[in-house]
Amino acid sequence: MPFSTPLSMPRSRALTVALTAAAAAASLLTGAGAAHADADVPYSQAAAQVNASGSIAKKTATVVAVQRVATGKYCIEVDPTIDVAESMPMATLQERANWGSEIYVTRSGSGCPNPANSVRVITGRNGAASNQPFHVVIP
Repeated sequence: MPFSTPLSMPRSRALTVALTAAAAAASLLTGAGAAHADADVPYSQAAAQVNASGSIAKKTATVVAVQRVATGKYCIEVDPTIDVAESMPMATLQERANWGSEIYVTRSGSGCPNPANSVRVITGRNGAASNQPFHVVIP
């Protein structure tokens, strides 16, 4: 049985149209081509990938802002619907961090512009504060 196409379209043209439509759908579903897509982190309330400068590489929609308030001290402000006081935030250094670096995270936003809705991350190296890139998640 010969391959049939709508409106007697040539097979090569039908294949091109089908592949183009599939590529466009995949681009929409994955966010490809977007200047900055939010991170997709299932089963988390909030998450962010933060550069040493304090700029955001990726974040979930529930991360309101990230700010480096001092050397090695970062405030991650989250949506007010997240109960930070009852959360258990986790942070880990990125692979670009310097060897010998350390990281600490607390649900106390003390020293942050909006302490009630913030977690604080502190990074250091060899016992002294230093700016390091990290990931932070509030499950």
